Amino acid sequence: MSVGEFEMRGGARIGWFNATVPLARIKANAAHLELKVSAGCGVYTWSPSQVIALRAHSPFGWFGRGIIIEHSNRSYPRKIIFWTRENPQEAIDGIQRAGFKPASNISTEEAFRDRRGPPLRWSVIVLALLLWNGLFFLQPISAWFTLAPLALFFAATLGAFAWPEFRKMILKPGRDFAEVQSFFGLARLVLGLLLVTFTIVLILDPKFRQQIENHSTGKPWWHSQ
Repeated sequence: MSVGEFEMRGGARIGWFNATVPLARIKANAAHLELKVSAGCGVYTWSPSQVIALRAHSPFGWFGRGIIIEHSNRSYPRKIIFWTRENPQEAIDGIQRAGFKPASNISTEEAFRDRRGPPLRWSVIVLALLLWNGLFFLQPISAWFTLAPLALFFAATLGAFAWPEFRKMILKPGRDFAEVQSFFGLARLVLGLLLVTFTIVLILDPKFRQQIENHSTGKPWWHSQ
């Protein structure tokens, strides 16, 4: 860490998404404050004019200590917290010693006044729920259809990161992908791992495939023995 910079490992809450310690890192210098969440779950950067205040947050005493970043960047979720095992005030002091001084001239309420509800379109949320549950009904045809919802939604997370046009299709007008980037990043990781795991198991274990098909048709599992 060079002179005039501050850096600390911790966790983060981005909207309702939570990453535990040490899956996040906060960095600061005179020009920028940056919060990076691991596993592709997002990088959030503010200039001094976008930060209203840095406030110590200790709702449960020693457990759950952090820094609330009150900001006016409408592209990000309103509620962002950096979790730390250290004294939150020491982290705030370190950020200020690095030269970063909050200088926003509007309040959080003013910045987010018209931001209500999830950034995703309601039609997209309903369609996703129907597809996720509906595709599992294909299991009686073949156990390989177990992979269908995993593959479809994994492809959707890749598309959300790769194609701006796809993001326009799933987001409400005026909303930003950065509001849900952490969720999509986590979903991409989890779905990818599940897709690889189930593919390997289905290839290597024919009995497992039969058990899935029997379970889907209501047959007792021992019929596959």
